Amino acid sequence: MITRFKQAFFTLLRVLILLYVPLFFITALKQRHDEAALPLPPAPKSVTAPEETPPLRRPGPRAGEMQLLSLPVKQSARIPAWLDRPANKSRGKGSGSQSINQKPVAYFAYGRDLKAYYANGFFKHFVPFTVDSKWSAMHHVSRHMRYLRDEQQFKGFTEIWLSSEEAYLSGRGDCEDHAILLADWLCGMGYDARVVFGTYKNEGHAWVVVFEAGNTYLLEATDKQPKRSFPFAATLPNYHPKGMFNDRFIWYNYGSPLTTAYTGGQWIRTARFRPVEER
Repeated sequence: MITRFKQAFFTLLRVLILLYVPLFFITALKQRHDEAALPLPPAPKSVTAPEETPPLRRPGPRAGEMQLLSLPVKQSARIPAWLDRPANKSRGKGSGSQSINQKPVAYFAYGRDLKAYYANGFFKHFVPFTVDSKWSAMHHVSRHMRYLRDEQQFKGFTEIWLSSEEAYLSGRGDCEDHAILLADWLCGMGYDARVVFGTYKNEGHAWVVVFEAGNTYLLEATDKQPKRSFPFAATLPNYHPKGMFNDRFIWYNYGSPLTTAYTGGQWIRTARFRPVEER
């Protein structure tokens, strides 16, 4: 009895296997055929590329080169090779003139990134906000900026310059930081303003002069006492100018440093600044 039951069971199992295997292959082939026949997804009608992310504006100075104007053969005056190296604490001064034929033609200084830039590059065409007069800009720079020497801000470095934008954002700096911010602001308002470097009472200093209607005004942005008027430069003999610059040009005083005049034959426009973006 048991033997007959086993035989019947295995016979039934073989029949099922014989029926299932062909059915399995037939079903698989049909599914493959159906998948191959599925329509492709429709192609997109148009693709909108994402807008390019604008580069973040760099508040630091602008790099560039100087084109000589006062020599017979115009040529690019580049920063000497030794200045291409980063500043270090053993260098001492971080600014100075570049000379050709023993004549100063361009002025350079170290920025916060410890790289050398021409003085013109510290102008950024930066206008913090609109004011109604040059007096308002002068007053705001004088009150907004806290005077702080470079060695107090940048330990170990005696001369680090800030661009006009950096000076405004930090709210502190020494004489050239005050002067660059004020001059750049005034230039943005349409004034002929320049930063002057030289000495004041035998110490290195920087200040601003403005040329307007045939007059030359001297603006001392580090003076925290509010003034009611701009003094004429001719009335201030303790300022001894060596050179002056704006965003584009640099002038050197090839005459006496004791002059109170900021125009005339002793002032030579020696070089034109060409920022990297205009090359």
